[in-house]
Amino acid sequence: MSLELIKSTAEQLSLVLVENFSMLKTALPENPFYAIALVVTDDFSNVDAYANTTEYIEGEGDSALSKWYWGEWESGAFGLECDFLEEVLGEVGDFDDETADGNAVVWLTTMTEGMRLARQQGAFDWKKKAPTIFCSMQDHDAAVWLEDISAKYLNSKEAYESAVPEIQAASAEWYSRKTGESTFAVRDGYLSMLKQLEAVG
Repeated sequence: MSLELIKSTAEQLSLVLVENFSMLKTALPENPFYAIALVVTDDFSNVDAYANTTEYIEGEGDSALSKWYWGEWESGAFGLECDFLEEVLGEVGDFDDETADGNAVVWLTTMTEGMRLARQQGAFDWKKKAPTIFCSMQDHDAAVWLEDISAKYLNSKEAYESAVPEIQAASAEWYSRKTGESTFAVRDGYLSMLKQLEAVG
């Protein structure tokens, strides 16, 4: 699939994110966002967004899980109307059998680029705070590398370096220190495609 199609689909996704986070800011008018995650199920049938806030962390304690594992965040999941992703990008088969040039790589790249474009449009900044943002996967240990790679791509160098030790600690704790070896081909394809996107701007 061409980078042009990935970028145009990511632009469409970014508009969905901008709209949804505008509504969330209305629902949480006093709470700055601490972290944002875009999470796909391991069969790529559903994409949800999650938000954590500084006030929620203060109430829950300062553990890596309360700060960085999206399943425990304040907002819970809010579904996104993005059926167009499957229509444009196609279905993903068994994720564990996906290759470096398969549809899973295209999906993850599109999701990540959509987050980057939404950030550029101010979707996530709230109360003069710029949250750390990343992508993840539900019910699969590929989340361990996906969260790390996407966080590095989507945040400033300083923000990434500040957050990554705890992001990695939280994912290692939740996924029992698995590293997602079965999907390293997808990881490598994802890294390659993100580098291509960076190159074309």
